[in-house]
Amino acid sequence: LTIRGRLGSRPVALRTIDKITLRSGVAVERVASFDPLPLLGAVALTPQAWPRFARVQLGRLVKR
Repeated sequence: LTIRGRLGSRPVALRTIDKITLRSGVAVERVASFDPLPLLGAVALTPQAWPRFARVQLGRLVKR
């Protein structure tokens, strides 16, 4: 799956992988992952995004 969007005026595409475990035809587990490098590159090149990106990252650290 490819998720496409914009960070400011910069286009960003994130490729994701969903792994779903089925048992007797019922989904019992789902693991989603993606490569964050395209997003990090877009953030690095878009200074307006730095404060918000920093707040989100700090918020994730506090929740651990």
